[in-house]
Amino acid sequence: MQGRLVIDSDRQRERAAGMGIEDIDRKFDVLDLASGEVLFAATGVTDGNLLSGVRFSQRAVTTHTLVMRSSSGTVRWIKAEHQDLEKFADAIGAKRQLLRAKEQSLRGADDRSWATTRGTGCHQSHGAGLAKWQ
Repeated sequence: MQGRLVIDSDRQRERAAGMGIEDIDRKFDVLDLASGEVLFAATGVTDGNLLSGVRFSQRAVTTHTLVMRSSSGTVRWIKAEHQDLEKFADAIGAKRQLLRAKEQSLRGADDRSWATTRGTGCHQSHGAGLAKWQ
């Protein structure tokens, strides 16, 4: 892994200098980026190859986290069920709004389909992919 700083302003250049970085064009390698005792933690937000995303249910929010510690070589995979849903209120509200919008969109598609096929005596149900005859 390698990386470079992206310096867009004089303020950022001054900040880098204040942190002891003399060459702002330098290519940093892994040991420059993280050396000594390092603790790494990542929690999945959406499903990926490494971690599952956040799962919402009626009584809990489930998260999957990976924690690695360099000094001990410990790797922890944590599946947590959060019972205190208040701290997730904004996320739960957003999820419910998305589900409602998707449901309304599907209903709208069914209504449009019904309107366009009404004269033919056949209605295609998008949810099940079945035709109903009148």
